[in-house]
Amino acid sequence: MKRSRPSFEQVARISKGAQERGSSVLERERALFDALQEEIENREVEDVRGIDKAIMELSDAVIDEFMAARHPELELREIGEVRVVDQVKMQEGASGGLLLHGETKVGRREESKYGHARVMMSVMHEKCHEQSFTDLQITRDSRVARVGFETKTTDSDGNIKKYFSGINEALTKSLEQRLFDGLPQDNFLVQAVESRGEYAKDAIVDPFLVEAVEENPVAVSVFLEDDDVNIKVFSSYAHDLKFLNDISERVAVSMPGQFSDSDEVIKMLEKTYLTGEFGDFKNVVNKVFGPKGLLVLSRWENADLYSQEVRDAFSDFIAGELVDEDKLISDLEMKACNICRKRSSGSICESCNERLPHSTVEESELVCRFCGDPTVGGICEDCG
Repeated sequence: MKRSRPSFEQVARISKGAQERGSSVLERERALFDALQEEIENREVEDVRGIDKAIMELSDAVIDEFMAARHPELELREIGEVRVVDQVKMQEGASGGLLLHGETKVGRREESKYGHARVMMSVMHEKCHEQSFTDLQITRDSRVARVGFETKTTDSDGNIKKYFSGINEALTKSLEQRLFDGLPQDNFLVQAVESRGEYAKDAIVDPFLVEAVEENPVAVSVFLEDDDVNIKVFSSYAHDLKFLNDISERVAVSMPGQFSDSDEVIKMLEKTYLTGEFGDFKNVVNKVFGPKGLLVLSRWENADLYSQEVRDAFSDFIAGELVDEDKLISDLEMKACNICRKRSSGSICESCNERLPHSTVEESELVCRFCGDPTVGGICEDCG
């Protein structure tokens, strides 16, 4: 059975140069799209489990209710299909997450009420990512995708650069947490998460994760191993969520005339995330964090990738303490090693100890000089 999905041209904006003079990037992206379309069309119709149908319906209802109450001025996009894939298939290479011109997949790691709850959170998380997709542009030499805060560029050689991905995942995690917290307290999914948090907190070694589980068990994933005794803990962007909350507190204290509290700041960030309109965000960052604030925030990626020293330096920056901003920018940026191709932060590759390439991107290149939207090169498509 052929599954309905938008065409390549409906999803991607293709530059005039790529259309008229050809583009290896365009050929690559179209080939990926066609291959996925063929895979979807040839895939056997899957029987969706009853629990997964219930999760999809409940997540849609919760998202609609939350957005209508919190951002009534925004018009939501129609969200596509979400597939739940068992962990065996995920381990065999079925990648999870949002495919901009495909579908969304999430994995079930544990067959239990808690496992179902984590599927629910993953579905909400990926639906928020899909809701925040604003642009996919194909030029002669690059692919530029904008999802929420993140701008991700892929050149003709497959090299990837990401900007604002840390705050993007943190905001998505914040929305996921708020959506899940909106479920009734007697819902079995909510009770399963609370029970797991109580069960696991004495076995977690990291003090930060212990505190995170105690404050909100949604923020940390705690899965049972095969013996149903030992646990495996995933921070699930807990560090990034704390950075986001610290940023919102700092902004609220610094700009009391514009924001009554930190939640007002989060609402502004949510609107930026959902619309792709970055003017307010840019102005706030410049006022509170100074002329290099955008550069620092643009380099922030998943905080689990950083050493505690780098996380502490970033935390000090957020708090307004004196730090070496240029060093922090370098430490936060994840760069691909020219030798082993693995990504590391700082100046030395953590895998092969080779020196990492130096970045030369300036603050003026991160946002359009006319409208303030994120871009690469200083002028966005809409402004010329």
